[in-house]
Formats: sequence, structure tokens, C-alpha cells
Amino acid sequence: MNLCHQPAQFQSHADVWMRAFFIQRQLHFLPLSRWQAGAAIGHAQDKAGPIDEGKFKAPRGYLDSFMNPKAVMEKNKKDAEAARKEQKEHFPKEPQRDVLKFMLENAPMEDWQADVLSIVRDEAYYFVPQRMTKIMNEGWASYWHSKILTEKMLDASEFIDFADRHAGVMVTQPGGMNPYKLGI
Repeated sequence: MNLCHQPAQFQSHADVWMRAFFIQRQLHFLPLSRWQAGAAIGHAQDKAGPIDEGKFKAPRGYLDSFMNPKAVMEKNKKDAEAARKEQKEHFPKEPQRDVLKFMLENAPMEDWQADVLSIVRDEAYYFVPQRMTKIMNEGWASYWHSKILTEKMLDASEFIDFADRHAGVMVTQPGGMNPYKLGI
């Protein structure tokens, strides 16, 4: 079985490319060596040439130049390439800080997906002030808790028990962050 010669039925670009695709995917069924299969695939692709996007399939070979004028095909190819470059270069123009808003504005989503993402974004912004002031608030509370208890409220018999518990609250694990200790 010699696959290097093209039968008459495989004359269009699509047919040749499909045949090359079939050969690539079905190599284990064919009694060919790796070299023979590679030669057959390369020959099929060389004969076909690249498939142009937006090209009409001519029913007869002599109609191809009429249905796909060279000037129009080159213009379409340049326009498509320019559009691809412009899209790559300008999206997004600058880094976006609000990733969820960027996704809401630009991601292809259905309405229910956008609603869920909007709810998540609103909830995240609700907690931003708490996150921003957490260390300060916890540190300030720890400071005053310690000061009031040690100076005003505890007896000498309760002081050691408080110091033990307070040290447990203030401990920071290796590689961790303790807002109670950091805020003091």
C-alpha cells in the first residue's frame, strides 16, 4: 500500500488534510514503518498547503481563482492578522486591581453566573474594612486587656494564671502571623 500517491478522490485541501489527520491518528492500524508514515503525512500536507480561513471551497479547480480572488484573500488574511495582534496587545490595556469586576465586565458568562460572581464581589468588599483594621484592632484590644487586668483587676494569686493564658494568646507559630501580638 503506497500512500505517497494521491488518488483522484483526494484533491481538495480539506480532503488531503483530513487524510493526513487520519494517518496520524491511525498509525497503529497501518502496516507502515515510522518513516513511511511520516513521508505520507508530509507529502499530503505539502500537496495541500495551508488551509486559509474564510476561503470558499470551489466545486471545480478552475473556479478557485474566481471564488477566492488573490487580492481579497490577502486583504482578509492581513485584516485577520492585524485583529489578532491588536487583541493580544490591548487586552487589558493596564493591569486590573479589581479582578472580579474585570471578570464581570469581560468574561463570557451567563446571567446567573454573573449574578453569583457579583454577590461574591459584594461580600468581599463588605469585609475589606475589617481586614484592613484587623491587626490594629486586635493589637489594641490585647494591649488594653493586659493593662486593665494587670493594673486594676487581678489579685496577686490570679496574675500567674492570667500571664499563662495571655502568653498562649500571644504566641506566634513559625511562619505564621498572630494579629494579637503584631498589633501590640
